[in-house]
Amino acid sequence: MREEKSKTSSGVSADQRASLGAWLRLLLGVLAIIIFMFIIAPAGLKIPGLESMSALIAEKNLRATALYYTDIDEFGEAAVTLRNNQEYTPKGNNGGGNKATAGRSN
Repeated sequence: MREEKSKTSSGVSADQRASLGAWLRLLLGVLAIIIFMFIIAPAGLKIPGLESMSALIAEKNLRATALYYTDIDEFGEAAVTLRNNQEYTPKGNNGGGNKATAGRSN
C-alpha cells in the first residue's frame, strides 16, 4: 500500500510548506546581512566620534580588527604604560596613590 501525504486545500504538502518557510527565513537572513553591510554600517561612520576614528585608522594604516598590536610604536608605549600601571599601582593611603582610591582598603 502506498501512503499518501496529507495536502492542504492549496495542494501543498506540510513538508513543502516547511521547506518553503526555511528558504524564506534564509532569504530574509541574507537580506538583513546585506542591509546591515551596505546601509546601517556605512551610516554609522557618519557619527562624529566614529568618523574621526575611521580617519585615524585609515591615516595610520592600522589593522582595526587585529587583537594586539606589537609593531606600532604608539600601541607598544600604551601596552608598557598599562602594564606598569597595573603592576605598580599605589596601595593604601600612606601619602601616595590617587585620591579616588585613597579611602578604600585593598
